[in-house]
Amino acid sequence: MDHDRPPTPEVPLRDPWLTWGSGRLLLLTLAALMLNGGAQGAAYGMTKNIFFSVGAGGVLVVIFAGLFSQAQGMTSAQVFHLDRPGWVVAGLAIVASLSSQVPAGLLTSISAQLKPPSEQWIDFYNSHLPTGGLETGLAYASVVVLGPLAEELIYRGLLYRIFRRHWGVLPSAVLSALIFGLAHGEPWYLFGLVGLGVLFALVYEYSGSLTAAAVAHAAHNAFGMTVIIGDGGMSADLPEGPVPWVWLILSLSVLAGVLLRLRSSRRQA
Repeated sequence: MDHDRPPTPEVPLRDPWLTWGSGRLLLLTLAALMLNGGAQGAAYGMTKNIFFSVGAGGVLVVIFAGLFSQAQGMTSAQVFHLDRPGWVVAGLAIVASLSSQVPAGLLTSISAQLKPPSEQWIDFYNSHLPTGGLETGLAYASVVVLGPLAEELIYRGLLYRIFRRHWGVLPSAVLSALIFGLAHGEPWYLFGLVGLGVLFALVYEYSGSLTAAAVAHAAHNAFGMTVIIGDGGMSADLPEGPVPWVWLILSLSVLAGVLLRLRSSRRQA
């Protein structure tokens, strides 16, 4: 990726990735995190709905990123790589996300065995599941569109990229993913969230498009939310029996193939 690219006529000299130090960029990341958390808290206080609060935080972070980019005389595509990926890249991002369901589910089940979610938390979450058509649509817009976009801006578009200045791909991906997982405050999901965070960082790294990472994130959230709503809510019961090895191997093989395809496409571009 062009973390230290030289200035060109197409890239303004006010590009923060050329002129700002890592400390200053970390302060920008902290500001985005505080805006996201503050908006979510305020929205929940008014609506008492966890899904709408995610959407409120997402809207504020996206606006913040757009205003910041404009202040630099640039676009969000230039500053944060929020471009319009081609259909092939977007499709590969979706396939990567869906093929990660089995390994991510395995990691999540390990976390849940170490720290099971409480009955109170499950009841709290299920009580907020959408019911009517309008409420369901707004919940999907928040969890599938706005939430993933905001989180990718913060954790991959800023944190991962800051770490990438100093370390390699895998250390940067793991560290940013660990912060991503801990920030959710749900230890029963931690290992799964870290695994997904690493995947989204690799999609970003190999495609060069933060939008592609957001598409992968959105696909994961859409799948998970649809399953939960279809099942009538979450359950405290852990999956019985081990994950079939054939499914795990198949999923990891598809995932590796997709990431290699993204990387080769980027090199040929």
